[in-house]
Amino acid sequence: MGFSSLDRTLGLGALLLLGCEVIPQVNGLPKTPWAKQRAKGQGRKALSQALGKRQLGNSSEPANCVIRDALDIEAPKENIWGGLTNVEAAGVTQWLFAQPELNLTLSDNATSWDNTIVLVELMAPNKTDALAYIDGSAPAPPRYAHVLLDFRASESPEYQDILVGPLPVVNGTTKWERLEYPYTRKTEGRVRNLDADDEAMQEWLYQEDGRVQRWDTFWSIPDSIFDVGSMMPMGLFFMSDVTGRDPSKWTVEGWYYNGIFYETTQEFRTAYWSGQVEKLGGNFAGDWSATDRQGETLPLDTNAPPTAVAPQGARYSVDAERKYVEWMGWSFYVGFTRDTGMALYDIRHKGQRIIYELGLQEALARGATRRSRTWPISTRTTASDPSPLSCSGATTARRLRDGDQERLLDGRFDWSPNNQDQLFVLNQDVRNRHGEFRAYPRAAVRGGGAPDGPGLERRQEGGRVGGQRHDARTRGTPPVDFDAFFDGEGLNQTDLVLWLNLGMHHVPHTGDLPTTVFTTAHSGIQFMPANYFEVGPNVETVNSVRINYGNGTTTDVFTFGAETDTCGLDYEPTQVDLWAYKGDVVVRKFPYLPDEPYYETDSIE
Repeated sequence: MGFSSLDRTLGLGALLLLGCEVIPQVNGLPKTPWAKQRAKGQGRKALSQALGKRQLGNSSEPANCVIRDALDIEAPKENIWGGLTNVEAAGVTQWLFAQPELNLTLSDNATSWDNTIVLVELMAPNKTDALAYIDGSAPAPPRYAHVLLDFRASESPEYQDILVGPLPVVNGTTKWERLEYPYTRKTEGRVRNLDADDEAMQEWLYQEDGRVQRWDTFWSIPDSIFDVGSMMPMGLFFMSDVTGRDPSKWTVEGWYYNGIFYETTQEFRTAYWSGQVEKLGGNFAGDWSATDRQGETLPLDTNAPPTAVAPQGARYSVDAERKYVEWMGWSFYVGFTRDTGMALYDIRHKGQRIIYELGLQEALARGATRRSRTWPISTRTTASDPSPLSCSGATTARRLRDGDQERLLDGRFDWSPNNQDQLFVLNQDVRNRHGEFRAYPRAAVRGGGAPDGPGLERRQEGGRVGGQRHDARTRGTPPVDFDAFFDGEGLNQTDLVLWLNLGMHHVPHTGDLPTTVFTTAHSGIQFMPANYFEVGPNVETVNSVRINYGNGTTTDVFTFGAETDTCGLDYEPTQVDLWAYKGDVVVRKFPYLPDEPYYETDSIE
């Protein structure tokens, strides 16, 4: 690790240049006499004979090939991150309605002046308690529910995060308390509710001098079954001041159309009727916005597409109830939250933990409209500049002892493109048999445009989250101020959290109609241990061969126990009863309604 960034870059450049020097010297002709002979017309014949021998050798009784699903296994411990059971969630909800101080109303009966329950989910346990259970003989950590309440029976409506537990609910034992320890702002989990009077308010809001202002725009109404409203803006915007809960005091502050801002409604009206406003035309649905098949049928497109087959069954095993997975030496538990989705916990290789937690913390996307082509690719593109931006977080796998080596303070790092620099997290207490420190490197492999490099901090007791769904509602002092994570704490030989910011820049084009395909915009990360294994793990698989070759003939073939027989495949395309479809969770691009996941899916029970 004693080389500078420039040294590493030059070293890589020299290696690549060396490759360029060597490759042009290859003239495409084999060098050994026997290879030259085969290159003169014998190669294809020899290959055909070799394939024929293999086919003859495999033409005996077919192997016992049974296509099966994943093997059922039992997880070594209960999944303490797996979510609440239906009984637990129902018990928490019923108990909350019995607390008079909360003054809750059923959502179906609630008005804009009632208090309601927005979310009930499992609160992830403290890492210290979790490790005591999964690594030792300690009991499972007490279970608590994270509940989000919407308090609107007030002149100052707010959202409130609370903890309820321990679970299961026991009258006299279960209590509720305000939740604030995962957040940097200590306001007992309270965040103001800016849309208590208008559930359809999905536009970005910002604040000036204590006022609350918003932008609204007009959209063409689709006249087809396709949900394409997001593609049909009409280009007309107006700004309003919606401070307070008395609609009679709200005002329109101006209009914006075709690059021109009109400070009053009368100014815009006068310009329009006098012909000073250039009309842009509207967006209306048509074939261009429909997802039904269009155009000529592609050659052989009516044939069944290729499919992946595991002829002897799946090579992974699952405990479906505990959400636990094993695959070829790897194992992990699956957890889930409403706002951040799936996360993996206790990721191990051959029983040794590699990562404790790996999951998304926040995702942010902005479809920019009026912007210059010279707009740089690596700028912040948030409408109200909330902090933090999109982050994915991973916690290192192991607790490390404090040491007296050179200290490294927490902070953020600039990240060079194309893996010119790599970050290594070393365990200075453990070396491999070659005398090298075991380490975890991190290497970005796809995507660009992330506004910040990786951040590294000492893990905080109780844990922190990288973002909160209502960060943008309190401009300047959000519940999670990501910059506050990095306060100069030492990082040497301690439990670490690595925050990674991935991003991409997608330039819209006609191929995005009617929807952008997933293959055009990627961002990714690789976690590749360095000096961690004694040898490359790939040499452990039996699915490899070695051929000894000399004097123009094969002398030895080693298959290392791999299956060489053939199987007869009984393939039948899956027949799906499409008429039995009852709807699914709808994640709408516009307007995004996180509190209405079952929008227009009334048939779901």
